[in-house]
Amino acid sequence: MTNCPYCDHPAGGTFCPNCGEKLIATKLDTFTILNGFFKSLVNLDKGILFVLKSMLLKPREFCLLYLQGKRKGILNPIGFVFISLTLFVLLNEWISDGGADRVSREFSDNSFRQQGYEAGLIIGDYLKYFWLFMILPLASSAKLIFRRYTFAEHIAISAFIFGLANFVGVVGYILFEIILVFNPLVYLIIFISLIRVYRLMEGIVEIMILSFVVLLLFLIKMLMIIGIVIILV
Repeated sequence: MTNCPYCDHPAGGTFCPNCGEKLIATKLDTFTILNGFFKSLVNLDKGILFVLKSMLLKPREFCLLYLQGKRKGILNPIGFVFISLTLFVLLNEWISDGGADRVSREFSDNSFRQQGYEAGLIIGDYLKYFWLFMILPLASSAKLIFRRYTFAEHIAISAFIFGLANFVGVVGYILFEIILVFNPLVYLIIFISLIRVYRLMEGIVEIMILSFVVLLLFLIKMLMIIGIVIILV
């Protein structure tokens, strides 16, 4: 016999005898995340603003409740990232064409800078695929440092963090036309969110160091993946 995650009433079986809600497993697995993601694609009215507000105001409490099974009415974390990334891609297609031509001419006299710019174009072209899968390096880095959750649970947390960072990055793109991968504000939001979500009994200095290590590991993995993509393309 366990307690219902919605009303905390002792419950067993498929439905709670007190509130009637369907009982779900409190532990996440990969199938649960992917299944919720596909459902979110056809049901996009499940709380984007609520998730944004929760990740801004009380990210740790919000993520813990999600991991504990209180997921009713909450947008799936991968769906949250997908929507934020789709918004960025649409904005990028809408306002960036002229700027790309100008920057290309500006860098044409420097081969090293030109190579860097061309690498940026490759990343930009494949951003909607590349950035979505960067959830995995962040989750694996968090799993290595903060071991108390399963890998699937770290994926969920990382996706919520990525989604928040992406929405902030969209604002940065509107103001400065900096894509997500090169926007320092995106990484600052990831760093701050790691501190806020994973803070436990450690002091503020210790949790900042641990979060910085997670971010550093993530950046190293991301650069390795970028290098491989550039070589292959």
